[in-house]
Parts: sequence; C-alpha cells; structure tokens
Amino acid sequence: MPYIPIDVLEEAVARYYGDVLVLEPEWLTAVREGVDMAVAAERGLPEDLREQ
Repeated sequence: MPYIPIDVLEEAVARYYGDVLVLEPEWLTAVREGVDMAVAAERGLPEDLREQ
C-alpha cells in the first residue's frame, strides 16, 4: 500500500463523511451530554483510580 500523508487522508475522510453523513441534532446533543457526564465523573475520581 502506498504512503499517504496523514493530513491528506484526514481531509479526504472528513470531506467524504461531511457530504454523506447526517446526524440528528438530538443524537448529537445526547452524545455531547454523555461525554460531558463522563468527563465530570472522571474528574471526580482520585488519581489512583483514574490510572486503572
């Protein structure tokens, strides 16, 4: 397989999926809320538990 610079590959993937993939706003909101909750929970853990 030939070498493709990562920035060229990333741009091609983003361009392709940006044109064909449509995500519902409600789904995006739910994902954002889930990520925010996970980050908040992780911040509350003691350091030794975070490393596990």
